Amino acid sequence: MAIGGVWRVKFDLKTNAVAIPALARIYRNGEPYGTEHGTTSLYYVTFTEDLFFQPLDRIQLYALISSSPYSGSLRNFRLYGDPVDAYGINTVT
Repeated sequence: MAIGGVWRVKFDLKTNAVAIPALARIYRNGEPYGTEHGTTSLYYVTFTEDLFFQPLDRIQLYALISSSPYSGSLRNFRLYGDPVDAYGINTVT
């Protein structure tokens, strides 16, 4: 991430086994940062968080499912924002 500020992070998550939740969480620079989200839906559920990032932060999305051989799926990892630079100037027009 070259520009710091508050970014809206969205992603879709689902599981392939109704009784086994799929979990996902936003990380910043390899450390847990956002809220852990989970679903037992067989259909994609969209999760959204507004999080602050510094310039040059890595924004990562990690997912897991607690029981093999089941799996979860992620799609549409998106960032939205109107970030400002270190001087408080809007950098996106």
